[in-house]
Amino acid sequence: MRENLEAKWQVSDLETVRARAERAGASFQWRRAQRDVFFAVTQGRLKLRVTDEGEAELIAYFRPDEPGRQASRYIVARAGEPEALLSALSSTVGVLAEVRKQRTLLLWRNVRVHLDEVEGLGTFVELESVVDADTPRDAAAANFEELASKLDLRPDKTVGKAYVDLVLANDREGGRP
Repeated sequence: MRENLEAKWQVSDLETVRARAERAGASFQWRRAQRDVFFAVTQGRLKLRVTDEGEAELIAYFRPDEPGRQASRYIVARAGEPEALLSALSSTVGVLAEVRKQRTLLLWRNVRVHLDEVEGLGTFVELESVVDADTPRDAAAANFEELASKLDLRPDKTVGKAYVDLVLANDREGGRP
């Protein structure tokens, strides 16, 4: 199982954050529409992510729903037949909710910078610092904190909920962000 350290912030201006990231040395990787279908599971979260390019991944992940930087453990499996997989999972475990977004990915050292425009929710920045053999947890944490500081993303302003939980809460409140 892979691991990263991550946090999310709701922001009003993605372009300002992007400019700060690029000044810090982050490089643009891609921009894509993503559709994440979350399934009703008993442990962690399970989603099928399909991009506008037709790529698909089934992602299982485990992360506390708390503000601040959190460790996230995850498994990613490429999905060759996303519609068949969606049909199988929908009919057996059930769909919890769907999240649609436009995501821009930048990369700084081992840190993925996600600039997200989430349908019905607004604009967010997510930082994910990958923990692996090349970047142990302490180095991943240091990189995360350094980049968050350069982007002026304060630790006390993080959003502690996953997009799916924000979408579900928004639906319960009648569509108010």
